[in-house]
Amino acid sequence: MTYELDNGGSSNLATLQKNAMAYGGGGAAPANGSERKLIIDDLVIRQGQVGISQAMLKGKSLSAPLPEIHLTNIGKSSGGASPAEVAKEVLAAITGAAAKIGSSEVAKSIGSAVSGTSQGVGSQLKSLLGK
Repeated sequence: MTYELDNGGSSNLATLQKNAMAYGGGGAAPANGSERKLIIDDLVIRQGQVGISQAMLKGKSLSAPLPEIHLTNIGKSSGGASPAEVAKEVLAAITGAAAKIGSSEVAKSIGSAVSGTSQGVGSQLKSLLGK
């Protein structure tokens, strides 16, 4: 999965989540009542990887492991969830985890770049000043 941050603070995963919510509507069943309802007792997503892309990284891509996501009782309290409702819940969990990891990794990368730049400038100044 690739987590793309734009300069406005939004991401591709947030857009996917928003689209899933719009597609799912208010959860209203079709007029003929034929929509399948699902109950998922236990869903575990393991060993995911998040590729991170952001303009400030200047073409450099980052990758980080996605933490394990464990969801339980999806649709149980309401007598079943539509596929769109399940997608919204699963995407919300993935988006939240990816956003947390993505933001952290981008911040670390930018911090390292700034630190490396300031160290380089510091050693250049020391050599110019003869210290």
